Amino acid sequence: MAFCSGKSKAIVAVTSNGETLKYIIDNPPVDVILIPKDVSIVSGQGLNVDNCGGLNNYGSITYNGYVEMVGITVGNCNGLKPSVDGVLSPGTDDVYYPPTVSISRSVVWELTISNTGGVAHRIRYPNKPVYEVSCDDDCPEGSHKCTHNKYPGYCCVPCKEVANRINNIAQKVGR
Repeated sequence: MAFCSGKSKAIVAVTSNGETLKYIIDNPPVDVILIPKDVSIVSGQGLNVDNCGGLNNYGSITYNGYVEMVGITVGNCNGLKPSVDGVLSPGTDDVYYPPTVSISRSVVWELTISNTGGVAHRIRYPNKPVYEVSCDDDCPEGSHKCTHNKYPGYCCVPCKEVANRINNIAQKVGR
């Protein structure tokens, strides 16, 4: 969903673990995408395929994706190779493991903010964050702008929260 079309900037406020960070993005419209991502950590000694012995230079490798270990045979050695999201790992992560390798998996939340120039920010969070988008000096949807004498000269009051407080007071007064 595109936010702030026709405006000069977008402010994306992201809250995670009780802390809010604001990202000011020029050149709107902006798109904000929040998706869960798998992360896998493969731990164990690498397999020396020359003599089927262990290598001492590998502790753990982090893969961005879901890792399954695939049985392989190289020369006379039987071992395992990481398959990340269904693709055997290439390049420097091309490590073979003995059957004693361990895998720990977790999910992180990846928030991507893009503007007309492409990806402006890509941030990963251990827990699912919440975000609000406001445009220029406007308040986010579902809030009301009130002026006051402290910087930046206004505040945004959440309408639903205020309505709930008023209804609670009304119920108490009406009793």
